[in-house]
Amino acid sequence: MISEATAFGSIKNGEKTVDMIVANIKDALISGDIKPGDTLPSISSIAADMNVGVSSVREALRILEALGVVEIKHGKGVSVRHCLSHNAMNPLTFQLLLIPRDGQAFYEFRRLFETASSLAALKNATPEDIKNIKSILDVYLASNKTTSETLQHELDFHRAVFDSTHNQYIIKIGETMLDLLISSMQKIPTRMAKFEVEASHTGIFESIRDKNDTRLNEVLDKSFEGWEYKYFHESQALTS
Repeated sequence: MISEATAFGSIKNGEKTVDMIVANIKDALISGDIKPGDTLPSISSIAADMNVGVSSVREALRILEALGVVEIKHGKGVSVRHCLSHNAMNPLTFQLLLIPRDGQAFYEFRRLFETASSLAALKNATPEDIKNIKSILDVYLASNKTTSETLQHELDFHRAVFDSTHNQYIIKIGETMLDLLISSMQKIPTRMAKFEVEASHTGIFESIRDKNDTRLNEVLDKSFEGWEYKYFHESQALTS
């Protein structure tokens, strides 16, 4: 448990209390004053340190619990999680979904992120990771390639590539990107070219398996050229 004399600063009158409590705890995490696994001081102690009401602290902690940052156990206090809960909300997804839709901007984001993450997977993938990606690809190649199967394959394949990086930053941001990808793909699902998905993912898998970064870049460049046209230019034509 961290010291009762925490680095939580006092909140000034007029500030949005709950938001500022959350921000204070976030700042303490950033500075390292509190760390994953730490048990926080009592709610009353936090309230006294910040010069706020106990009810505001409880509300702030409930928000942090929903975000998967802390775990509240009745009778045992509040502790900072060692890692993000799989059941936690992803606030970044909601923030990005509220941005006005811009197909070109999302294309640029996806191209930059997937290229970097695929190269990280090529470098860090273990034999077990390679086996997992291949099993996902094999299931798709043997499927009827319906729209729903293709959508699910996109998610499973890219998630496996992100996992192969063994980098929690890439994995978490990758999950956000997949949420946005679903949103964009569902707008024009009948125009998805299954053979392009098959060729692209086969090429990505083989490049990662063979540690061939030159081929990986070539495969990704070709894939993104087709993806830009299909999900940006075609979608504009369909809605114009």
